[in-house]
Amino acid sequence: KQIEPMCEKIKAAWQDFSVRVVDIDPANVEIGPSVLRYKIELAPGEDALKLRKQAENIARQLAAKSVPIMGFLPGTHFEYLDLPRPDRQDVMLEPLLPQLTATRGKNINQLNIQVGVDPSGRAEVLDLGDDKAPHILVAGGTGSGKTIFLYSVVLSLVAAHKSNTLELVIIDPKQTD
Repeated sequence: KQIEPMCEKIKAAWQDFSVRVVDIDPANVEIGPSVLRYKIELAPGEDALKLRKQAENIARQLAAKSVPIMGFLPGTHFEYLDLPRPDRQDVMLEPLLPQLTATRGKNINQLNIQVGVDPSGRAEVLDLGDDKAPHILVAGGTGSGKTIFLYSVVLSLVAAHKSNTLELVIIDPKQTD
């Protein structure tokens, strides 16, 4: 019920800032666990950069709790606007692990880990064995989920490998976990 009125508010906000929008179809809104992704079709010749420069103003117009994330959806003719979902959902790791188990033993150099889901609800996997991602830094404030994320990394690696293809060395200098 909240999506259709918000589509109208977004369209009106952009018109207030002289950004011509053809359509924001409520049926095209992707409802992810933590984000609502609105797909915006701009009028022909409209400058998307002009749209992105108005992020803070649009947040104010929509009375949003944070500045929306905006960008281009590759492979489509849409721009997107991501707003926090009011009833944020937890993403459970256990239902995602069978996808990693399916690749178990096929390539020992592949170090796939589940890192979450995208706004459309598809599982996102990162290969730590890929040359494009040889290092990872986990940072954040107290209580932001760093330890839980690292637990999910270990569980993902264990799910994706047999005991003879994976060796883990875990160092906890604070000796808390």
